[in-house]
Amino acid sequence: MLFKFYDKIIVKYANLVSTLILLAIFFFFSFVVFPALTNKSNITPLDLQYFYSADKAYNTIAQFNQEERTQYIIRECTADAVYPIVYTLLLSFALFLFFNKLWLARLPLIIFLIDYLENICIIILVKRYPTELDVLANITGFLSGVKWTSVLIIVIIVFIGLVNKLRKLIS
Repeated sequence: MLFKFYDKIIVKYANLVSTLILLAIFFFFSFVVFPALTNKSNITPLDLQYFYSADKAYNTIAQFNQEERTQYIIRECTADAVYPIVYTLLLSFALFLFFNKLWLARLPLIIFLIDYLENICIIILVKRYPTELDVLANITGFLSGVKWTSVLIIVIIVFIGLVNKLRKLIS
């Protein structure tokens, strides 16, 4: 049922204009929204780290003061709730445009689901701090690593599609 709904969105809206609009929104989030919401102490947020342990998670959280922890939760519940929708659609549209295969265009949904799970876990960890939930922190670190590995794989596939499309246009 979810796939049918998502497939309809892809088939109806995946075109060059929509993809470029999503790319612009993606860059807006990356270079305007998130920098404005990021802590001023240059601490790398958990969701930008790659496969970390519970100790690393709590060392990171401990570096934030109470106001920064509150801001982190707000960011996770606002901007980081919208951002996965944007990049999931962007990657799905690009995959569909380059390969014209719905099953391939569904792959970014994996990242979307993992990212939301990761965000929920981060909110719990930060909200419950200084209480340490080591199992949840380890799961969160694993989710972050799987998310970033999935992003890398899908971006490589998109890049291959782009190169192939450009080759066809040039020849």
